[in-house]
Amino acid sequence: MPENKRRQDGTGTTRGNAHDRFFNSLFPSPDKAGSIFSLAFNEQQLAHFDLDTIAIEPGNWVDVDELRGQRADLVVSVRLKSGETLSVFILVEHKSRPDSGLMVQLLKYQSSLYVQRGANAVLPVVVYHGERPHWPVERTFLESRRLPAGFAEDFSALLLSFGVSLVDLRDPSNRERFDGLDPEVGLGFEFMAHIWEATAQTFARLLEKSLVLLTDHVRVSFLRRAALYLQMVKPTITIEDMNTEVQKRIPGDKAMESIAQEWSWLTREQIMDLCRQEGMVKGMEKGRQEGRQEGWQEGRQEGWQEGRQKEQLEIAERLINRGMSDADISEVTNLTLSEISRLKNGSGSQR
Repeated sequence: MPENKRRQDGTGTTRGNAHDRFFNSLFPSPDKAGSIFSLAFNEQQLAHFDLDTIAIEPGNWVDVDELRGQRADLVVSVRLKSGETLSVFILVEHKSRPDSGLMVQLLKYQSSLYVQRGANAVLPVVVYHGERPHWPVERTFLESRRLPAGFAEDFSALLLSFGVSLVDLRDPSNRERFDGLDPEVGLGFEFMAHIWEATAQTFARLLEKSLVLLTDHVRVSFLRRAALYLQMVKPTITIEDMNTEVQKRIPGDKAMESIAQEWSWLTREQIMDLCRQEGMVKGMEKGRQEGRQEGWQEGRQEGWQEGRQKEQLEIAERLINRGMSDADISEVTNLTLSEISRLKNGSGSQR
């Protein structure tokens, strides 16, 4: 997800990042990524794919100089049932608000896959769940160029164009299909579809459904991420509010009691701080002023990265002292488990 997307999304601060963070967390494995296929493609299109060969491309990094450090939200490779040896990629971009620059962004990502990865075909998919209903901008590259109609028609054979498969999570026709997806992905999409008007009661209903659909281990991890997501987007809703509503519907629910107890010492502001991923807010506040020379910018970026790493370690130390598990600390701070282990052993960590 490019940084201009982060700046423009929601309030331009941690809110847009919260949407991306939760969306990306739903796809840790190929079987879950396969849920995108059933929403993005029709039966005739699906018949071309051998869905047992779906693979998530590691890191999803776009490997071209001008996009260094940026990433697509999800890149998936898949083989064809025909048995032909072709490199086919599904390029998935998540959007929580309309983006007029989407088509150029996708063009750059596709170019990287064609040039760097030798792709035979790249199929772009956009997953949208904005507060504004329906995707209001162009769905093809050629439309986004806004050429005169006569010109576009006369040169259609020479002009570059591609479209996107749009998955609108807030479209009722799609929301009816969530039950047929991987249970965690389906619940996650349902929550994202309701996030703009979500309340503590919305979270309680989600938790109630998770009792039936998810195993205990998956359920606890999912609820923790969903609770963080809701607090980031709706900071007026506290973990105590969510726990109160959950206990009304499911008295004595151990998963929610555990989450509430773990976070009881955190203020709402601390939750916001702990959930900043990739240093987004500080990057906006310190590193993006126009008119600065490139060398100064690089030096500032390096200093900011060092400061951010120090902050992550300080946060991790506080969480260790509070008895939070290594997995949860890693999720909150983005430190690796080995870095947290070294921190516990008193050797510190430099990333």
